Amino acid sequence: MTIQRIGILTSGGDAPGMNAAIRAIVVAAHHYKIEVFGFVAGFNGLIEDNFMPLTIKSVENIIHKGGTILKSARCPAMQQPLGLEQAASTLLKNKVEALIVIGGDGSFTGLIALKEHWHGQVIGIPGTIDNDIDGTDFTIGFSTAINTAIEAIDKIRDTAEAFERIFIVELMGRHSGHITFNVGIACAAEQVISFENFPSQGNASDNEASKLETLAKEIKQAQADRHASYIIVIAENLWQGGASALAQQLQAVANIDCTACILGHIQRGGSPVAKDRILATKMGVAAIQALIDDKSNIMIAECNNAISHVPLAVAIQHQQGVSESLVQAQENILALKPLLNESLNRLKNRDYLGLADILEKDVTPLLDLPLSAPSNEPVPHRNTSKTAFKPLINTDKGFNAVIKGKEGYIVYNKNDIYIGKAIEKYGEFSELEVKIFESLCHPGDVVIEVGANIGTHTLVFSRLVGPTGRVYAYEPQRIIFQTLCANLALNSITNVECMQQALSNEVGHLTIPEINYHQEGNFGGIEIDKFTTGSKVEVIKLDTLTDLPKLNFLKIDAEGMEYNVISGALEIITQYKPILYVENDRLDKSKALIELINTLDYRIFWHLPPLYSEHNYAGDSENLWPDVVSCNMLCIHRPVKTNINLLENSEPDFHPSK
Repeated sequence: MTIQRIGILTSGGDAPGMNAAIRAIVVAAHHYKIEVFGFVAGFNGLIEDNFMPLTIKSVENIIHKGGTILKSARCPAMQQPLGLEQAASTLLKNKVEALIVIGGDGSFTGLIALKEHWHGQVIGIPGTIDNDIDGTDFTIGFSTAINTAIEAIDKIRDTAEAFERIFIVELMGRHSGHITFNVGIACAAEQVISFENFPSQGNASDNEASKLETLAKEIKQAQADRHASYIIVIAENLWQGGASALAQQLQAVANIDCTACILGHIQRGGSPVAKDRILATKMGVAAIQALIDDKSNIMIAECNNAISHVPLAVAIQHQQGVSESLVQAQENILALKPLLNESLNRLKNRDYLGLADILEKDVTPLLDLPLSAPSNEPVPHRNTSKTAFKPLINTDKGFNAVIKGKEGYIVYNKNDIYIGKAIEKYGEFSELEVKIFESLCHPGDVVIEVGANIGTHTLVFSRLVGPTGRVYAYEPQRIIFQTLCANLALNSITNVECMQQALSNEVGHLTIPEINYHQEGNFGGIEIDKFTTGSKVEVIKLDTLTDLPKLNFLKIDAEGMEYNVISGALEIITQYKPILYVENDRLDKSKALIELINTLDYRIFWHLPPLYSEHNYAGDSENLWPDVVSCNMLCIHRPVKTNINLLENSEPDFHPSK
């Protein structure tokens, strides 16, 4: 069927990118020598016979403009038979054979109703910032609305930080939380309140009262912990009276001074971002192609980055919900924050009050990381005999002992309050980190371990890479380095090279303090860049290693020097793009570290494993450190396809302890 004349209109709320869609339709129609009429002010233009011819000239230089050159409006008359008949009459009078409507579910409802009075082809293009149309991943205008809100909240955050203020920001979306959740997560809002996580059933007043109590408690706790800004994003049409009412209620109930900020219609305006321009262009061209192919009663959609057709009746049947993974991500952040806030002042000493119970329960189940097939190397069996689990060599006068643990024979310092005690009691150390390594390291791999300590994880890496792989272990402390070498010798390890060197971004020397290993201490937690007296140790850059055949995995536990280590390894990381596993427990150094890793095009995932594992090698149920976790980042080069169910973050200002 040859089409000679089509009509276009934009209906409902305007959305950035509508002009881009109009342009694409007109340009594509021109290619097929199809005449285009643009009806003004939505369906009102149909009813009032108000239109303008659209030519290539008409749509020049509009792709970047917000709003719509055809104007838009609500049209209650399209809900009445008389209005529908008048609209049909206009189409017949002007010999319009097909109608393309750019709008939301209300616009599509009108389009379906029109079909009962007119028999031309009809096509819908989803244009709404709400992103609530079923059958398409994204609607035109959604991405721009998100970016606009993010920019606004980033500016609000500046003021909030300066005055340590609480802001409640109300976002658009009608009855959908797509904007609220996406913006809330992107802006690191302390609270996201939307339809998806706030109960809509039952008594609204009771629900709000309960939420108000919870909010007040969390805000006061946050203020007491860190004296900083606090941002709440809330969906419109959710709270009775909106953000302003919520601010007043917090003041009245808990004496909390809040500022309400309603972004409103700025989210619908502005120049469309690239994503909306591209989406609109693809959909506009696809609409013309659908008409050429004699398609009708469909909506042009995009699913998994591919254009598809969805029946109009299906598109309006259900409201597309917010992704469960997005809601879960926000819930995980909220679950972590109040816990980790307590540990802010204890990160350096790894004394994390009250965290392990919850993190073991809530975070550990997320550690299924099928990046690739795990190593087929055999894993030592768990020792079930507690009575047999005793040191083989234990001198009364010395500080060292030898035991047979999960990874073999190991020398350890009995006075080390973490690694030593773990080896002695459980036969292993930080096994939940080992679980990560076992998923990511394979036979034949090359691993660099910066801060190997006595080799508890070096032995793991040696097992995982096998005889065809290689491990390069660096440990600057002389006594600990000697213990590391002893453990490799005891187990006849030949695929590990050990270096008593420190790693940084400049070559030279650092001073290692004199340490009394006969007294209790955390011997692996010493910041070696802080001392001026002691013994000297050589400092190198990883970029000086020119004979590496490859690099698959880089583990860095350098007690605050992680930034320096990576800065001195930029060339080697860029060349080999290894997986990075980096300790990040110094809040004052976290931002710079994350910014640096971001420049290398890596995705960052937080890993917060407790030191104790209930499935330990010794079968010991006693947890020596119910309050201790580690704070690490798993970093994967962005182009690599991954399936990692850990909390992802690339925002430099975010840290689990904030």
